[in-house]
Amino acid sequence: MSQQSILFTPTVWTTELFVYYFISQSFGEAWSSESYFLIASMVILIYGMSIYNAPNAYSILLMGNWYSFGIDCTIEYDSIKKEKEKEGMDAKLANSLTHMCTSLTVSDFSSDSSDARDLFSSLLEYEPIPE
Repeated sequence: MSQQSILFTPTVWTTELFVYYFISQSFGEAWSSESYFLIASMVILIYGMSIYNAPNAYSILLMGNWYSFGIDCTIEYDSIKKEKEKEGMDAKLANSLTHMCTSLTVSDFSSDSSDARDLFSSLLEYEPIPE
């Protein structure tokens, strides 16, 4: 999940408080004694989602620190990182093979054909999609 989905619940709740106190008391939500419980539960929710998203961006890595309660998942994070690097290498290989196969099709045409010249010029303008 992204950072936006993590902050969705607190944003909705603060908007309801804002609407109640600054726009109209017919809408929104007033501050009550249960609001402290709501804040505590949102902190737990955000902390849990940040751990669940690890090792992606905006996540909390459990590496034996005080905020991870001594839990160390370094080995798991390393294996995920290696798997992602392998997938990235596979994607680069597939991209280069696609480019090679596309350029091989030019040899199938005779050099005096206008279709072959059009195809060849379009292949020269080909740029792989940046990763």
